[in-house]
Amino acid sequence: MYTVNSAGPACKIVEAPGLSPAVSRMESAHTDAAGSITPDSINLGAGSIGGNTLTQVLYKWTSGLLITKNITFSAYENDVWIFQILGTLDVSSTVNIILADGAQAKNVF
Repeated sequence: MYTVNSAGPACKIVEAPGLSPAVSRMESAHTDAAGSITPDSINLGAGSIGGNTLTQVLYKWTSGLLITKNITFSAYENDVWIFQILGTLDVSSTVNIILADGAQAKNVF
């Protein structure tokens, strides 16, 4: 939505009409995720989930989450993943997030 010129501090809005709907969808997703109180999985991988294939459920960690290896999200096109993390989320710079079987990035919260 925003662009910055690398030669200087000039910042301008790109595609401004899309900003309000995007913020509204983000707020709705946050409200929905925050209201999900019964997790399907608690502390998966003891907080280290690299190398796993994740199906659509509500995941909760009572500490930080570390991803050091590639992970795969596998499910149908409209399935949703929700991560509730009570600590930090650390992802190694070499990690690839793989979307399989119709999984969509817009459905990961």
